[in-house]
Order: sequence, then structure tokens, then C-alpha cells
Amino acid sequence: MLIVRGPLLALDGFIFVFMPAMLLPVLLRRQPEVNRSFVWWGAGTFLVALLPALFLSSLARQVMQPGNHLAARALLALISALVSGVLIVGAQYLLLRWRRPPAPVLPVTGLAVGLGVGIVTQVFTGFAHIGAGFRLLFGDTSTPELAALAAMPIGLFSLKLLAELMNRAVLFVVNGGLGYLVGRSLAGQRGLLPLAMLLYAAFNLILPLIQLGLAEQEVLINGIAILVEGAIGGLALRWLLGMPTVEGKAPEKAKKKHR
Repeated sequence: MLIVRGPLLALDGFIFVFMPAMLLPVLLRRQPEVNRSFVWWGAGTFLVALLPALFLSSLARQVMQPGNHLAARALLALISALVSGVLIVGAQYLLLRWRRPPAPVLPVTGLAVGLGVGIVTQVFTGFAHIGAGFRLLFGDTSTPELAALAAMPIGLFSLKLLAELMNRAVLFVVNGGLGYLVGRSLAGQRGLLPLAMLLYAAFNLILPLIQLGLAEQEVLINGIAILVEGAIGGLALRWLLGMPTVEGKAPEKAKKKHR
């Protein structure tokens, strides 16, 4: 079955890497006034903020040493999510404050910055899948990770890949929405900044808490993750596609009026 698993895993990796490029035009096509370069500013900002976030999360792990204690592991996941939320969302705010686009386009520029964050979030997982897929295709099971993938039932293997793709797509959309909130906070609604930080942390807690709660039940973990994240992603996508344009008209209403 390695001849099936290898190509599936490699295909999953390619989709994982390039999925944001397919979704980006859909989310920005109704906002023609947005400077697309802010997408790449957002990507760079995420990479800069990621380093201290990983360092602080690693430091917390070393201090707490949670082992197999469920409560300690849940607390560590909470701390890591909050640290990431404050640093990554805060970095987006500082970027927009520094670059300071015109006030009418601040929220949708924040959307572009958030989408940039979503482009590079977990992108290296996709590259890892591509490499692992080709190694499995040629029968390489020399590492524990490859051996586990080779021994996994094909149904669970496929479900796991689907769950990871869902997580990648939803992360991209949710980060775009959080970027929009950051832009609105800079435009005057200051309470939206801490809200965006908390929402970032809350979304990144979903999968770790499901994994902690269900332990070794991989089928349930992946199935519930698909359902929960799919629902969140669907709501976020609907909100983003229906948000007002820079001119202040909802896209659907503007189309009807034009006709």
C-alpha cells in the first residue's frame, strides 16, 4: 500500500502549500483598492513574530515540564496559544501602525496582512509531507514517523490528511478575518485588538484540546476537528465575502444596484 500512501501524502503536501494561493484571489477580488504587497508584509511579520513566540512557548514547557499530566498539558497549551496571539496579532498591529495606509482602507489592508500570516502558517508542514510522500513511494520506512504512516490503516490515513487540509484552509481564512479586526482597531475601534488576540489564541487551542480530551482515539480526533474547524471556517468565509467594500457597500447590494 506504500505505492498508494506515498502519492497521497505528496499530493496532500502540494495542496497544503499552494492552497492559500488558490484562496487569495477569492478573498481579495472584491477589494480592488487593497495594496497586495501587504500580503507579503504580513507573511514577513509572522515569521519575525514566530521566533519569540516559539522561544517563550519552549521556555514555558521547560519550566512546567508537564509530562503526562493532563491539566498541566492543557495549561501549557493555553499559555502557548495566548503568547502566540499577543505576539503575532500585536506584530500585525505594529506593522499597520508603521506603514499607516489611508484610513478608508485600513480594515481591508489588515485583511491582506492577516492573509499573509495565513500563507506561511504551517507551510513547512506541507513541504515535510511532500518529502515524506516521495520517501514512502520508494519504500522508505527508516524513521519512526514514516513507519507509523506506513502502518496506519488507509481509512485513518486519508481522514488524517483531510483534517490537516481543513485546518490549513481554515487557518488561512481565520487569519484574514483577524487581520481585518486589527485594521479596524487601528481605525478607531481599539477594543477589537485584544479581541483579535483572544480569538487567535482560542482558535489555536481547538485542536490541542481535542487531542488532549480524546487521547489515542485518532478517528474521533480527526473527525471532530474537521466538523468544528469546518464550521468555523465556513462562518469566517461567509463573513469575509460579505463584508463592505472600501466604498462602503456590501458586494451583493452593490451588484444589484449596478444592474
